[in-house]
Amino acid sequence: MNKKKMAFSLLIASGIFFNACSHKTITTNKPMDATLLSTASITEGEKTYKSNCGKCHELKDPAEFSQKEWGPIMRSMAKKAHLDDAQKNNVTAYVFSLAKR
Repeated sequence: MNKKKMAFSLLIASGIFFNACSHKTITTNKPMDATLLSTASITEGEKTYKSNCGKCHELKDPAEFSQKEWGPIMRSMAKKAHLDDAQKNNVTAYVFSLAKR
């Protein structure tokens, strides 16, 4: 194999390796396991929930709903509140951490 092909192959392999090792945020419609949620995410989510969601309506107690029930609520309300992905994920972490089991 000549040097150009070898360098190109090494470059491609390095890109694949670093991409696979990079941090990614995964958005899912499946319920979150509260034990996997970070304290920082929950804290930020609580702040966003209290400051943004209360602008338009009375705040709901997160314990009123299960994670399964919160899923569709969050999908709908995050769009209406114009939350970005990080805000949506944090608010979801907050309400899921207190949701009824």
